[in-house]
Amino acid sequence: MSFLQGKGFVHGGVSGDGTGIDDPAAFRDKLGVLGRVTKFLAVGDSITDRSSGYAADYNYLSLDPSGWATALRLISAGRMIPVPRDNAFASDLEHAYSGISAAAYLTGGPGWLNGVVPINDAVAAADDADVIIVHIGTNDIDGVASAATIAASVIAVWDALVATGKPVIGTDILQRASTAAGWNSAKRDQVNAINEILQESWEAHGLMSYRPWNDFVVLDSSGYAAATEFPNDGLHPTMRLGLQFGADLWDALKAYAFASSWRIPPRGSSLWVTPNPYVDGNVSGFATSWLNNGVAAPLASKTTDADGTVWQRLETTGAENTSGIRAFYARITSGIPLAGTRVRAAARIRIPTGTGITGAFVAVQQVGSPETSDWLWPITAGGGTTTASPLKAAELVCVSEPFEVDASVTQLWIAVGIQSSAAGYVDFRQAGIFFDPE
Repeated sequence: MSFLQGKGFVHGGVSGDGTGIDDPAAFRDKLGVLGRVTKFLAVGDSITDRSSGYAADYNYLSLDPSGWATALRLISAGRMIPVPRDNAFASDLEHAYSGISAAAYLTGGPGWLNGVVPINDAVAAADDADVIIVHIGTNDIDGVASAATIAASVIAVWDALVATGKPVIGTDILQRASTAAGWNSAKRDQVNAINEILQESWEAHGLMSYRPWNDFVVLDSSGYAAATEFPNDGLHPTMRLGLQFGADLWDALKAYAFASSWRIPPRGSSLWVTPNPYVDGNVSGFATSWLNNGVAAPLASKTTDADGTVWQRLETTGAENTSGIRAFYARITSGIPLAGTRVRAAARIRIPTGTGITGAFVAVQQVGSPETSDWLWPITAGGGTTTASPLKAAELVCVSEPFEVDASVTQLWIAVGIQSSAAGYVDFRQAGIFFDPE
């Protein structure tokens, strides 16, 4: 799993100060009774938390920040961690129930749940949570059930969680794009009617506060979500919205967070395993000890901020997908740590807005291990966003959780790469593999 600490996110909404969709100070006033928040319980569906599968070979969870729960985990740099759930996805430690409706949350539903009633699971998991965040109801939309009936199911989920005695934050549900399968004006109107009921009901049902996230979603002239918001299937957010929702929560909750436990080593630290993490040397082109991965050689350059901070720039002149990823790498071929040594991968990545970049990632490779030449993308920010649906500008401090060096490794690599739908670039520094000091 990975940590992303967001800086410089461009927030949407109507607050005017770039920090949220309503008055953030007023929201924090509602949260005034909170103590320190270390763990939160995410309650919802695939829009809530889209964690990917477990990559057992390097002990990674590959997380997908298009889900807001994962995004909050990453933006907070691990200071707020989702509580594990006891559901069918046993290897996806905090994954929500994909495809589940609020109504099914209360009664059980698809056969894959194997008899688990999600609300019982959530109530039990609440014991370990400092706050509960609920974003559910989109899967209840069918154009047949009344808005009042659907809202009642969402509110019943609220009630069961409020009864645990833990603070609960509720949200509304999102419009879909006209490209979503079966979406029509009746379902569009249902969403609006349900959200009106929810917005009027949260205080009466004991929620600590309410986040009208649908206000983040840009609408087209017909009141559907604009295609830029859900470019893949008209329903599921990409990082563009997932990171925005996570950042909205972080704005409100960060005053209650503990400091993160990890630290990226400073320049010259003996904790670094791979060379030149601060991309020193060579005023143009590749930083010393950094190389191109050999796929359609990208343009390499260096850029320096006004304060003297140096970055390595990785640029592409056209589209790059998963079969043509552009990346720079650093590696060691000798002095490899002993098998079983715990290490982490890290990189600070700066993503601009207004270019064709669809994703940025940090990857590791242990050559000669049982997974020879098997790359792992443990840290990824992207996820299907196109030039018509650009990523928000961000500076991300990415640190993986510890993984162990395998036996018989002959090379240990870290790569920083990009995917794009058109020309664009990312900058990076503080990039390498380092000994885990914990």
